[in-house]
Amino acid sequence: MDSVDIEKKNRKNFRSLLDVLSMPGTTSKVNKLFDSYVLSVGSVLLYSEVSYINKTQEDFSLIDAITNAQKKILKMLIIYFAMTQ
Repeated sequence: MDSVDIEKKNRKNFRSLLDVLSMPGTTSKVNKLFDSYVLSVGSVLLYSEVSYINKTQEDFSLIDAITNAQKKILKMLIIYFAMTQ
């Protein structure tokens, strides 16, 4: 059985995300975590003090277990745009 160093992958993926977000137009590779890119990004960005909403059919139970983030249910979302002249 191969062991996975989640903290090491998180550090590398965090650096990749930070580089891309701080330098628009650049690209960087995110390494998979347990064969999932979504899990690798979720593992970097989510932690126990944040919540997230999953509107996909994908199972996020592994993300919940690794990050201890709080899953929320979106009942209604209304966005208002006010324009003044």
